[in-house]
Amino acid sequence: MTDITLEQRARELAEKLRAIHDDPLYQAVWASAHNHGINYANGPKYDKELEALEAALRLSAGADWVLVPREPTAHMVNRAHDATDPDCNATCGEIVEIYRAMLAAAPRHEPGEG
Repeated sequence: MTDITLEQRARELAEKLRAIHDDPLYQAVWASAHNHGINYANGPKYDKELEALEAALRLSAGADWVLVPREPTAHMVNRAHDATDPDCNATCGEIVEIYRAMLAAAPRHEPGEG
């Protein structure tokens, strides 16, 4: 079994959404619905979602930025605990607080930055 990264899954999702939205049958169904009073001439738009997804993908492509969960997973906490000095008696709760503090202190990526 090969590991699929979050970036690969996100790229696949973006491609699927674009393919669905651009499909002529999809467009025809929504045009017909519009003719029957449903207010979607070209179907639902996912432009903002796709823009956000593509921005996240651009960030993940750079070496200086990565996407991480807002809260650390149990695996992340365990790895952090394993990586600490044996004399350090940090609890899992303290490691979570350290992680949160690091995220809070991280610079924010502004649109248009590399």
